Amino acid sequence: MIVQLNPPLPVMTPKGAGVAHFLIDYSMESHLYWAVFLDANGECWTFENPKVRMATNPSIGRPAISPFHACDNSDDFHANRDAGDVDARKVTGIR
Repeated sequence: MIVQLNPPLPVMTPKGAGVAHFLIDYSMESHLYWAVFLDANGECWTFENPKVRMATNPSIGRPAISPFHACDNSDDFHANRDAGDVDARKVTGIR
């Protein structure tokens, strides 16, 4: 099942900030997948649910987001991070 998000949601991903336009649900045995257009270059990427965070929004009480980490058991986490992906802690000031 694919759902068009209306309105699109501002999110943070391991590749940086972007806007999620679609949510894909393959089944109960799979993560949700977010189709995100990145702010920096307009590229469209699909991210598993553990790799997506809502963007910060201090006006509604969300001044920071949790950092991305390897809890999702993804083998490519460190390879992607080392390839130049954004560390959410650096972008949002999380320590």
